[in-house]
Amino acid sequence: FHPWSCDCHRVMDLPDCHWSGGFSLEQDKSFHINMRQSYGRSVFIRCEVLQRGETYHVIFSDASNYPPPFKLENLSQVPIICYQSGVSQSHLYILLNPGQSVPYAWDE
Repeated sequence: FHPWSCDCHRVMDLPDCHWSGGFSLEQDKSFHINMRQSYGRSVFIRCEVLQRGETYHVIFSDASNYPPPFKLENLSQVPIICYQSGVSQSHLYILLNPGQSVPYAWDE
C-alpha cells in the first residue's frame, strides 16, 4: 500500500460485481473506473481526485452522462479478443464479433 494510492472499489448493489483496479492519488484528475460483472459487462463510474491543502477528496459519480474514454471497434471479418496488456483474469477479456463495437475504460 502506497500512502498516495486508493484501494479497489466495487458497486455493492450490482450482483456479481468484481473489484476495480486501484488508482493513484498523485494529482488532481478525472477518469473512469471500469468494474466488471462476472459475465463481462462493464460498469463505468466517474472518479474525480482533488487535493485541497493536505486533504485528498475522491468523488465518485454516475458515468452515464460522460462519453467513455475509448471505443473498441472490430472492423474485420473475424471475431477478436481484446484485453489490457498485463491483465490476466479471463473475465476482463472482451470478445468482439465482426462489426461490433463497445465502450471501454482501462481495467487497471
